Amino acid sequence: MEITVKKIFFIILIIISISSIFAHEKKKHNYFLKDAVELAKEQKYKEAIETTFQLLSGNEFRKESLEDQDKIKKSAYRLLGIMYYKTEQYDESLNVFKQLLSIDNTNTVAYYFMGLIYETKAFNAAASDEFETIKNKKRALESWEKFVTFYADSKSKYTKKHHQKPY
Repeated sequence: MEITVKKIFFIILIIISISSIFAHEKKKHNYFLKDAVELAKEQKYKEAIETTFQLLSGNEFRKESLEDQDKIKKSAYRLLGIMYYKTEQYDESLNVFKQLLSIDNTNTVAYYFMGLIYETKAFNAAASDEFETIKNKKRALESWEKFVTFYADSKSKYTKKHHQKPY
C-alpha cells in the first residue's frame, strides 16, 4: 500500500509541476519547458534533460526580470530533478533539488524527492555500509519533515487567503 501512495503522490507532483510550467506567459523559453514536459510524458528522459539544459544555458530567459528568471529556474530545476530521479541518477537529482532549494527553500517537491532519494540510497547501502544506511535514513526523515511542514504551511496560507471575509 505504501508504494501505491508514493506512486499516486508522485503523479500529483508531476501534474502540479506541469501546471506551474504552463502558468508562465507563452514565451520562447516556455516552449523549451513545454517540449521537455512532452518528452518526459513520452518517457524520453534523456532528451527532456537535454532540452531543459538548453533552456538553462540559453540567453532567452536572461532577458526577463529577476523575478521571472527565478520562476523559470524553479520550473526547470524541478523538472530536471524529477527527470534525473526517473533515470535513477540520484546524485545529480539531489544536486538539482539543492539548487532549487537555494532559490526557494520551501519547495515541497524538492523535499519530497530528496526524501525518496535518501530512502533509496539507504536501502542500497544497507547490505554494505550500516553507517551510510543510517545517515541516509536520517536525511530522508529530515527531508520529509520539511516537506510536511511546508506543505501544511502552504495549504494553511491558501485556506486563510481564500476564506477571508470580503470586508
